[in-house]
Parts: sequence; C-alpha cells; structure tokens
Amino acid sequence: MVATKGRKPLNIFMCQIVYTAITMSLVKHKGVSKHGSAREAINHFITNSETFTALKEGKLHNDFIKDTRNNNMIEPETGEPFTEKDLKEMELDRDRIKLEISRVVDPNETGTRSTGYSDRAYYQIRRMCEAYEKYCIETNQPGPLPLNIIKE
Repeated sequence: MVATKGRKPLNIFMCQIVYTAITMSLVKHKGVSKHGSAREAINHFITNSETFTALKEGKLHNDFIKDTRNNNMIEPETGEPFTEKDLKEMELDRDRIKLEISRVVDPNETGTRSTGYSDRAYYQIRRMCEAYEKYCIETNQPGPLPLNIIKE
C-alpha cells in the first residue's frame, strides 16, 4: 500500500478526506462526544455529513479526477505525474464505493429500514478509515489518529 516515489496511493486521498471529515465531526456536533466510539463517529458521518453524500454520489472522486486533469495530471505535493491508467483506477474505485454505499436509506425516509444496507455503508467507511490509519503508521506520518481503528 505504501506509495513509490513519495506519492500517496490514489485511494488514500479519498480515505484521508473521509477520515478528516469524521474526526472533525467528533468535535463539532452534539451527540458525538469527543470520546465516542469510532462506530458512533462513522454512523454520525453517514447520516449527517455532506462529505458522505458527495462520496456516495461519486462527487469526491469526480472532483479529484477533474482537478488532476486540470493540473496537467501532476500530484502537487510530490510533483509526480498521474497517468491515465491511475485515473481509470480512481474511476473504478469510485464505482466500487458507490456500489457499496448506494443503498443507504435516506434518514428522512419513513417506513421500515434494512440495517443491512446501513451496515454495508458503515463497513465501507470503516475500511477507508482503517486504510488511512495503516498508511499513516506505515509511512510514519506525524499527528494523532483519533479514531484509533487499528487499535480496536
């Protein structure tokens, strides 16, 4: 999973965005305490976050791909070029994530709800957070990992 030539793997960019949005909600929103569980924080993210909605719709990936193409396909932090193959892999990742979480029930919808779809979304988001924590540990990134998914 560790990137060659210093660039993060493409999926880590999305994982970092999701992880950051979840950890920000730990502090900002009532009902999710600073010391709440990762599960509570992820569930709050799924039901209340615009970032989750953008991820679910593929917008996060689409914006990244568009910005990359507009920047001549150069990763700004390392100067390493992205290839068209890299972006195709990002599109496949986008489609896989959309499929995993596409059936999340709208919280405003009335009637019975299947927890199976919510669990599918939860585990997709949890895997993204876990991948980001593993990346940070493997590459000795500074800073805390407040969700502590690896340690759970």
